[in-house]
Amino acid sequence: MIQLATQFSKYVVLLGMMIYTYLGFSFFRYSEKSSKQTTLNVMFGFMVFMHFLNYLVIYLNTDNIKLWYLYGSQLLLILFLSVIYHWVYPNINRLVLQHMMMLLTIGFVFLARLSYSTAVRHTAFTAVSVVGCLVVPIIIEKFKMLEKFASPLVILGLGILVFVLFFGVEINGAKNWISIAGVKLQPSEFVKLIFVFAMAGLLSKVSSFKQVVIVSSIAACYVLVLVAEKDLGGALIFFLTYICMLTVATEKVVYLFAGLVAGSG
Repeated sequence: MIQLATQFSKYVVLLGMMIYTYLGFSFFRYSEKSSKQTTLNVMFGFMVFMHFLNYLVIYLNTDNIKLWYLYGSQLLLILFLSVIYHWVYPNINRLVLQHMMMLLTIGFVFLARLSYSTAVRHTAFTAVSVVGCLVVPIIIEKFKMLEKFASPLVILGLGILVFVLFFGVEINGAKNWISIAGVKLQPSEFVKLIFVFAMAGLLSKVSSFKQVVIVSSIAACYVLVLVAEKDLGGALIFFLTYICMLTVATEKVVYLFAGLVAGSG
């Protein structure tokens, strides 16, 4: 019976994902705000339903009652995220926020299926990250002088990555972890924020192609250190982030295409 329910749920989730994807594209068909909001509400409903269904299947196969406590905490986190982010970021792209929450629930389900303890730890880190993101607008508004500290931020971020390169711990082939009192962390996750502020500060002063080359060389140092650590996923994220920032800062689309071609090479 459990096997039958599991197999049936796969088709239900597949159908749900297809409908969710269709709604995501149909969102652009509407010009009325009410129609767009209705579409987002339906997408949110499908997301919550699939999150619940997947946890139900995992519970039926493991009989681990603790899963429901984990599910409840994740559901509250998603609800909190969907409400509070609209208040903190009034101009947020709600479709992007919806997709972000959808990807979060998929990650939650994958980890819950693989390891309960890992899923709990990941949920806790996600909650901390969500709260941390709420502070970003305050930092940007209150500390506009951050652009004056672009150079120290560059040195700080690059210094952290170099430290990890020489003294870090290798896990799954990538030397991008450090171990503190038995707790393993990825410093590159914190460097991402430093990198964004540092590059934003440097790009705000760019006025010539020579300066673009200099700033791009600095950004390339970050990427190359991550490649040396064999953190290719992190290197790709840093690279694409910088290319997007450069394109927005200079308002020259040619940098976007040139960067993608260079990155492909």
